[in-house]
Amino acid sequence: MATAHKVWQRVAAVLIVAILSLSTWLTVDVEARERVFQWLKETYENLIVYRFDGGQTDEAFPTYEPSWIPDGFTIQQSNYNTGHTCDIYMNENSGEIFLIECSFMDNAAMSMTVNNPSAKPVQHDINGIPGDFYDADENSTNRSLIWVDEGRAMVFDIQGNVSEQDMVHIARSLVLSDSTK
Repeated sequence: MATAHKVWQRVAAVLIVAILSLSTWLTVDVEARERVFQWLKETYENLIVYRFDGGQTDEAFPTYEPSWIPDGFTIQQSNYNTGHTCDIYMNENSGEIFLIECSFMDNAAMSMTVNNPSAKPVQHDINGIPGDFYDADENSTNRSLIWVDEGRAMVFDIQGNVSEQDMVHIARSLVLSDSTK
């Protein structure tokens, strides 16, 4: 019994040293940290989970707005929480709707519901940043376009029942509107 206890103590000590060494290495080596903590995706049924560690930021939360939206759309609601915005746009004549979410990357994970997670996302260039477009499946009309701007430590998501081309155009048109809401 005493031998097993000593073995477990040694195993625990080795694990602690390994974790501390890895943590120290990732704290010092920016390139390694970027590779390790780049956003990773995991799929769980209808949920896409983007994991990243952007660290804590003391900057004011930047707000973005589209400089282009499809004809007939108006903003219906704007929600702001510390480090997160969600603006909802609607075309009352057609019933189409889309929302734009922006968040700081300082959260441990961000989850988004995607109706067709088993489909391979279509890659789009969003002003030099790769974006993942998830098309609707046979049970829904909801589409999603998600991209991460690591340079700004921001995550962007557009969801709705507008076309893929409109989502990409909206995404490419996002501009900084002011420093805080």
